[in-house]
Amino acid sequence: MELDNQSPETIEYKAISGKFGDVRYFITTLEQSDAVENIQFADDIQNSWSFSERVQRKLDENRANTEIFSYLAQGGIRFFNSIVIVLLPNSNDQREREFWDFSEVRSQGKIVEKWVNLKLYKNVARIVIDGQHRLLSLKRYWNAHTGKEPLSLQQMNDNFSCSETFDIPVVYLVFGDLGRVGHADLSETVRDEIIKSTRNIFTVINKTAKSIDKQTQLLLDDSKISALIPRKLLEEKVLEERFIRWSSTSTSLTQSEPYLTNLDFVSQCTIELLKDYQKEALKKSFNSPTERNKALDDYYESHPKLPKIGTKALLTAIFM
Repeated sequence: MELDNQSPETIEYKAISGKFGDVRYFITTLEQSDAVENIQFADDIQNSWSFSERVQRKLDENRANTEIFSYLAQGGIRFFNSIVIVLLPNSNDQREREFWDFSEVRSQGKIVEKWVNLKLYKNVARIVIDGQHRLLSLKRYWNAHTGKEPLSLQQMNDNFSCSETFDIPVVYLVFGDLGRVGHADLSETVRDEIIKSTRNIFTVINKTAKSIDKQTQLLLDDSKISALIPRKLLEEKVLEERFIRWSSTSTSLTQSEPYLTNLDFVSQCTIELLKDYQKEALKKSFNSPTERNKALDDYYESHPKLPKIGTKALLTAIFM
């Protein structure tokens, strides 16, 4: 059921715990009602985030509601691998820096290796970072199961059925002890650090699975000047976000779309303006905040050949 003000302050799950470098993970299952009603999509909240914070590509609702939903509703042997979730507080405030904990499971006085009681505070957001289309199709299935969104006549004729419910495998990720009860002094910017780590994990997961489309790479890449400058133009509202298509897997526009250009083209213009500086700018990776800030000073606020005009001004002239 959906959590509300009458729900307990914490929710507990039996889970298997493991560590992967600095990432601790908890493998468990959720009842379908818990998964569809309490797990959020990053897109539900990231419209209020800057481009440097966004962690997820736009959902392809048609794919989830047709291809994946059909797989669930047409019966037979079905299975999804785990949905991967991160825990994200609403802010960096002191009161929201502690939102998870775990304790060891014991049997006859002995620790049961790897088994834990995972405790989550109900006011922390659970954000899916891998499996968002699976989750969307599970929500559609649940709506049909509960009668909120009945099957169409065609679907019933095709023998669709949503009478069953499923246990949903999930993996919760946490980063070190960030957000763990009793460790609030680890960081004053726990939310910001979780977002940065999540962006990294999202990129790795999708690079090793289905390749990320070019425009999503531009949103997530924090190391290349060809991605940093287009995002900076949008964050500073030098270019109006509503005129730039940034969410599509396609790099071409159609006449029916209400955009002037797309993020990939802004990036290509950046590359063209800096093509004489391949080694220093375009091919170099800026991996630390200091390096990124200096690169933006060198190539965004100014231009190696035209310091009085600057790359920012040149790009503004192109698109305005």
